[in-house]
Amino acid sequence: MSNDETPVPAGWGQTRINKKWNGRCIRCNGVAIAGHRVAWDPNSGRPSAWRHINCAHPFDDKQPAAEVQPMLLQPPPAPQRAPAQPVRRPAIGPANGLAEAAVRTLLQAIGEDPMREGLQETPRRVVAMLREMCRREPFKFTAFASEGMDEMVVQSPIGFSSLCEHHMLPFIGTAAVAYIPSGKVVGLSKLARAVRCCAAGLQNQERITVAVADMIEKELQPQGVAVVLRARHLCMEVRGVKTEGAFTTTSCLRGAFKENGKSRDEFLRLAAQQS
Repeated sequence: MSNDETPVPAGWGQTRINKKWNGRCIRCNGVAIAGHRVAWDPNSGRPSAWRHINCAHPFDDKQPAAEVQPMLLQPPPAPQRAPAQPVRRPAIGPANGLAEAAVRTLLQAIGEDPMREGLQETPRRVVAMLREMCRREPFKFTAFASEGMDEMVVQSPIGFSSLCEHHMLPFIGTAAVAYIPSGKVVGLSKLARAVRCCAAGLQNQERITVAVADMIEKELQPQGVAVVLRARHLCMEVRGVKTEGAFTTTSCLRGAFKENGKSRDEFLRLAAQQS
């Protein structure tokens, strides 16, 4: 008969084993805690055996004490912690339910009903819009031999748009990009692609300006590179200070454009004319 079917005799208990004894159940190898009952040896005052209450094996009242006592002084093993799992962030791809649910929560937070007719498709559209504006399209920076060309190459105005990283509102403007070749010239479309690539995602205008200059300098190693961005920021037109029509201009000048005043002035004049 199992111990669970037999009245607990005097000397059985759970409290004393928790306070005084450490060990493991001889049947299920479970740690001896509150879920174990103990058979006490009246002669030695030590537990002669224990079993887990939920152990599938019945307790054997005739279990020799010698088979149990060597386990009494073994401390329970330290709890094993599962290794930390890396945080998984959704990759840019098809819209997922988690992102759309977040948009619905946002709509509710501003007092809107996401189930009304005009808003039912809004979460899907917002997620698709953000993914499109944050997607950075890869491209090959095709370059050719300059064939002796060492005069300024200027391209403007290059239209671009981006998202303000502080308010997630758009800023829209134009870029003027120039470089002075040093053995290589680039396919003209690549200057516009460089601007749009660097503008993708949550950005600020200053970072985009420097990133475009860095890309051109890395790919062409020109004598000089110059970038000017001019943009309107909705984060200061439709909220906050609400200054409509204000333009912000940023520039990055490297090499000959920074060191040679004549080259710098010529570029800035051309950029101003075409903005």
